Amino acid sequence: MQLEFKLLKGKGKGGVQKYRPSTLHNGLYETEQVLEEAIKYSGLSTSPEVCKSVVAAVLNSMISNTLKDGITRRFDNLFEIQLDVNGSFDAEDEPFDSKRHSVKVNIRALQGLKKKLKGVVPVNVKRRPVPHIGNITSTGAPGENKVKKGETIIIEGERLSASGKAQVAIFYMNGGNEPCSTTCDANIVSTGGVERCEIPWPAGLDSIAPFYGERTIKVEWRYVPVWSETGAWRTVQYGHKVEIVE
Repeated sequence: MQLEFKLLKGKGKGGVQKYRPSTLHNGLYETEQVLEEAIKYSGLSTSPEVCKSVVAAVLNSMISNTLKDGITRRFDNLFEIQLDVNGSFDAEDEPFDSKRHSVKVNIRALQGLKKKLKGVVPVNVKRRPVPHIGNITSTGAPGENKVKKGETIIIEGERLSASGKAQVAIFYMNGGNEPCSTTCDANIVSTGGVERCEIPWPAGLDSIAPFYGERTIKVEWRYVPVWSETGAWRTVQYGHKVEIVE
């Protein structure tokens, strides 16, 4: 995913002109939308009402009990909830002053959540848009980043339509770059803010062994930017880990 931000003017030390980032969020999902999304993503056989009850009970319990006893509470390897004192103190034995200091409930990301941030690409909106690929799957695959053998491959991302016109090629990476697809035109469709294109199954993949399991696929996206004055082609490449299933 591309995370857009703009820079606002500020001042650094000595009055030097500096800029601070202001993130441009894509919108807001309320509780009902979040729950429906979670059920669809996880494949759970439950209702939004039951899911809400369980999630609310866990989070309320974590926060309420942490406020009672000060014990940090961790949820899996995703996040932990803890209390922290904030503010500036003038002396080592200075007492807490509610006018100058505060107590905050902090939700701190853990390694499992931080790993997911690797797929986030910050983009300054003042820069020219660059296509970004976020997910590779196929028409009948059971989940994200899973590709079912022989099916049409689906590439999802952002700013793909910024290409104007584009071509895409798939390469299989197994100790080297082995082309297994002829370049084809990328027909881009946009749904709910996510852009996607479909390409035929690369026949060359069938001859490569070992085949099933986690593999790295390289996508080469060739495009002519809509803002290009020369019409020259540009190329971006992505190494994307997928699980190939039967």
